[in-house]
Amino acid sequence: MVATGPVLSPEKSVSQAKKASSVTVSSQKELKKALKKNVKTIVIGKKVTNLNIPSGNYGKTNLVVNSPKASIINSGKFNSIDIRGNAAKSWTEKSKDKNNITVSSKKPVDLKVDAKAKVGNLVVNGSGKSESNISISGKVGNVTIKGTMSVNISAEGSGKVTKVVISASVAVSVGTTGKASVA
Repeated sequence: MVATGPVLSPEKSVSQAKKASSVTVSSQKELKKALKKNVKTIVIGKKVTNLNIPSGNYGKTNLVVNSPKASIINSGKFNSIDIRGNAAKSWTEKSKDKNNITVSSKKPVDLKVDAKAKVGNLVVNGSGKSESNISISGKVGNVTIKGTMSVNISAEGSGKVTKVVISASVAVSVGTTGKASVA
């Protein structure tokens, strides 16, 4: 049997998101539309520069960040967050809903966990010769370093990391200030 009808690519425009499994957004307006749709994956495209993801439960959606020039503030709950490819210039996590974040970038990432934020697991599986900086003022469950990218972890204020697991031969620097703790 031969299927008839339009042939659609795996990544759809926001207007097609209702039927799509994946949608790529390039602006704040497109992101807001996509968050209202029932899509499996939202990809933040390469042309995005600044984005503010509003609070809300998007727990059935995977968020993929593939934007080399983006500064992103996230307040929403997602099934997963993957900062990959051309990494975000900076990511600020403000969600209190224990997002699981993976950094699988080849370029350095500046990731900040806000004082009131809670992150379930943070996996750094990046490759490359640059260093990523992770600044934690909130609460993070486990930080797992798997890739070849060097990582600087700093817990500040009342920031807390339950556990750091290093399963790669890579340079990792860990520091604390104030009442912060890293186990």
